[in-house]
This record gives sequence, structure tokens and C-alpha cells, in this order.
Amino acid sequence: MIIRRTGRTARERVLLGVFYAVTILWILGLLTPFGWMLSSACKNRVSVFRMPPQWIPEPPRVASIVLDYGGQSPSNKEVIRDAAVATWMTWDQYGRESIWGVEVTSVSRGKKIFECQGPSYKIKHQKERNVIAAVLDEEMLSRHAEELMVGIEHRFIMSEEVPSDVGGGAFADQERSLKGFLGKQNLRAQVQTVRIRKSFWRFFDAFLSAWFYMYETMSTKLSLGRFIFNSLFVAGTTVVLQLFISSLAAYALSKLLGPALSRYLLLFFLATIMIPPLLLFMPLYLRMKAFPMAHIPFTQIALPTINLLDPELPGYIHPLIRRGLHPLLCYLPLILPYTAWGLSILLFKGFFDQLPKDLFEAARLDGASEFKIFTRVVFPLSRP
Repeated sequence: MIIRRTGRTARERVLLGVFYAVTILWILGLLTPFGWMLSSACKNRVSVFRMPPQWIPEPPRVASIVLDYGGQSPSNKEVIRDAAVATWMTWDQYGRESIWGVEVTSVSRGKKIFECQGPSYKIKHQKERNVIAAVLDEEMLSRHAEELMVGIEHRFIMSEEVPSDVGGGAFADQERSLKGFLGKQNLRAQVQTVRIRKSFWRFFDAFLSAWFYMYETMSTKLSLGRFIFNSLFVAGTTVVLQLFISSLAAYALSKLLGPALSRYLLLFFLATIMIPPLLLFMPLYLRMKAFPMAHIPFTQIALPTINLLDPELPGYIHPLIRRGLHPLLCYLPLILPYTAWGLSILLFKGFFDQLPKDLFEAARLDGASEFKIFTRVVFPLSRP
């Protein structure tokens, strides 16, 4: 017997094309805020609020400054001081607009003696840690020059190579403005040249700053990687537990209970969806505040009121329990309240109701238990 596959009609192809087009447009609309967030992360503060909005950000700029001491032999302290003033004042004055990186090269008697590279994210991190004043000035930078240059890559060298003056570039007006600005900062050296160029790699300074220096205090260090891990762990665990628990509840409502009881219990689960989430925050907080809970919710079954994290708990096994459970207990209040959801139970039940009864009867005749029927037959069919 030859089985012929009938193709779609012209009307079905048109409807399918329209469906895909509407779906793609809807997805693009949902992704628009995310795309704008990524675009804004690569912009300076002026470009973010520019009207009309600019979707493609301009490449950030890096200022290369050459300080010439002529025939002098400056001390390391003086070189550090001038480099700190040139780096920080340039970033403070022009960083909000376009310059996201500062490179300083010091020259003495025709030889390069010092160089440093200060990307925006390192300068910003040092400012948040070591600078209390809201406005930077030359006097304050001179006093704390060595502290401010600790987090910025720099080195003292003795080289015959001297930076050559390649002439003005595409940002000649900004170069003249920056050179005149640095000339007023009471530097020991003379500002020989200032060159500004575009840098593709400075696009990612905002992401590097968030990854390495999201939050730091004297006693706590948290990075963006920790935040991402927390989100993935909580979301992944919640999804896995919710799929398992919701599917079990839906299977019981669909195949194990009578139609009348199943209908009333389903209404109970659907009623939980109608409660606004804002009204649940305080009850959930009070419920999970003192976890482990003293009793099982909605019952009168009392549990031993033992706090596993209590340092006064007797017994030699307590330190092991403390070390083993402490990293997990902090996640439980974020996971347990969301391991069952009425909408997911409704979706699973709607699919289970469509499965033929003959499939379950055949499995029961073969001696399969209800749990084996669920794991070997029902759940694999529910993958879509």
C-alpha cells in the first residue's frame, strides 16, 4: 500500500506565513527593551538621553597623552603624581561624554620613562573605593596619587622609543580642548601631545565594571557572576520542581480522582491565580522568615522547633549539619513558595485529559503501578 502525503493548500500556506510573521514581530517587540538596554550600556551619559533615540552607539574614545619633562630627572613620586592628575582629570572632565580610556606616557631626555593605561571601569572602581569627594581637583589628586594608581596598570621603563607626533586626527577640536585643560592643572611636566582615537574594546567597559566591581565593601565582595548564579539556580530549581509537582497534581486530578472532586479541586488551584502577587509578599515573608517552619502549613501537625543554625544546639554532628545546610537554606524561601502553580497544573491537566483511556488500561493490565505509568507513559508524552 502506498501512502501519499498531501501538501498544504495555498490558503493554509498563507495562513501559516501570516502566523509566523505575527509571531516573529511579537517576539521582536518583546525583545525591544532588552535590545535598548544593551545599546544603552555601550553609550555615554549624554548619548543615552539624546533625542531622537540613537540605537547604534558611537565607538568610545581613548585619549593618549604624552608628558615631557625635557632635560629634568623627575622622581618616581612626581611621575606618579602627574600621571594620576592627567588620567583622573581627563576622565572626570570628558568621561561622561566620550572618553572611556586614558593612556599616559612620560618622557624625559628623549626617553620613555613611564606609561600607564586607565580604562574607564578601573578608574570608576578606584573612585568609588578611594575618592570620597564628589568633585575631583588637582590638589586632592596630588595627595592621593599613589593610592589612586594602585588599581591602574602602570610601569616604569627606560626605553629609547619616544612617541612620535602623528599630527591631528578626526577629533582635533577635542584634542586641543583637552591639551588646554591639562595645561591648567599645575603639572610638573609639559603636555607634549594629546591624541584621541576610537576604541572598539571600550564598548565593554560597562559590562566589565558590572562583572568585577558590582558591589564591594570592607567585609563583603559580590560580583555579577554570583548574581547570575543565584538567578540561574533559583529559576532552574523552581522550574524543575514545579514541572514535577504540577504534573503529579494534574495526573491525580485527571486520572485518579472522580470528575466531581477533580472539578472542585481544580477550582481551588485556579483561585490561587486570581490573587494578586503583591498581596502574597507579606504572608510569604512571614511564613518563610523563621524557616525551618514550626508546623506544616494548612495542618495541625507540629514539627520539632529546632533551628539547625543555632550555635547552642548540642551534639558533635551540628557543625557538619551547619556547613552542609547553610548554603541551601538561604535559597529555600525563594524556591519553596513557587514549586506549585495553578496555571501549570491546569495546562498539564488539559493535556492529560486528551490521552486515551485505552493507554492507561493496557499499562495497568501489564502490571504497571500508577507511578510507573506516570513516569514511563504519561510524562514522556508530555514533553511538547
